[in-house]
Amino acid sequence: MKRFYLFVGLILLLAACKPEPRTVVEIVEVLVTATAANMPTHTPTAVATILPTSLPPPTAVPTTTPSPTAVNDYTHVIRNSPATTSIDLQETIKIYFDQAMNKESVEQAIQISPPVPVTFYWGGYRELHIIIDDMLAPSTVYEFTIQKTAVSIHHAPLEKEYTFHRRTRDVVASISAPKENPSDPITVRFNAPMVESSVEAAFAITPAVEGTLTWSDFSKQLTFQPTIALPPGRPYTITLDSPITDQFDNTVTIARPRPFTSPESTVAILSNTVSIHPTDSIRLDFGRAVDRASVEEAFTLRGRTVDARGCGEGPITDYEYALAWEGDSLILREHSFLTLAFYPHPSPLPKGEGASSLPLKGEG
Repeated sequence: MKRFYLFVGLILLLAACKPEPRTVVEIVEVLVTATAANMPTHTPTAVATILPTSLPPPTAVPTTTPSPTAVNDYTHVIRNSPATTSIDLQETIKIYFDQAMNKESVEQAIQISPPVPVTFYWGGYRELHIIIDDMLAPSTVYEFTIQKTAVSIHHAPLEKEYTFHRRTRDVVASISAPKENPSDPITVRFNAPMVESSVEAAFAITPAVEGTLTWSDFSKQLTFQPTIALPPGRPYTITLDSPITDQFDNTVTIARPRPFTSPESTVAILSNTVSIHPTDSIRLDFGRAVDRASVEEAFTLRGRTVDARGCGEGPITDYEYALAWEGDSLILREHSFLTLAFYPHPSPLPKGEGASSLPLKGEG
């Protein structure tokens, strides 16, 4: 009976609540929830999850300008040549660098004062040749400059402007006058090929001497041959007394005369060998006009007997001889001697003292 009243009470309670009708989805949710509530609970196993991550931003690297070369920040001129301060009129100038150079930048950086046309030639990348196209002016100072715009092949600039100077030599290289034989020629050597007519018009010797002029070595050497031998011990002066011109149109005036003194008195005994036959002729060349009578009076021919080794202990003996003249030369003929001694006379040879002698080995 009690169960009946409980059941009726439950029905009345439900009727009083008047629940709203549920949808199928709600009923399913209730069932699922109730089922889940009745299921045993357990802790789920942790699973590692790999999430995609973005790369971190790159670290900023300081941007520094790299060194232009692995050797130096700057390039330098090691040296130039020729090292002498005085150069020829057609000298080639060489410049050496410590790095391989950008050729075009170097050529554009070169300045020459006074200006002169040149050609550039490279021996590799570190050696520059400056070739003079025409001719440098004589007795002139030239300034060679390489500006800082010259760079190496790695763009290393010249550290500082490089400048050097060279002075060209005089147009006259040398003048050679007779030193031993008064019959020797006078030669004038030039550093450039000359306009021959301009030099011949300017050439003079004081006191005046007769002679002939000839040219050689492509108009770079003038030779004056006196017609007769110069008198001994006499002072002379060579001058180029008017402007002279080289073949590159450089005109210069030679202001410095060249003095010289003719050789003292000498006698040249001309023989091809010191071993001669007694009948051979011997020529004595005085190189100038002499007083023949005084020469013949001063001449003697003496000798002594020698053995096969050229040693002699015998007395000195005077030998017979015959003399003849050919111009200014004395010819000794018909002699038999071993030693020739010539004792000069004060008149033809005023400064000669003692004997001018030549030992000769006789044959027979």
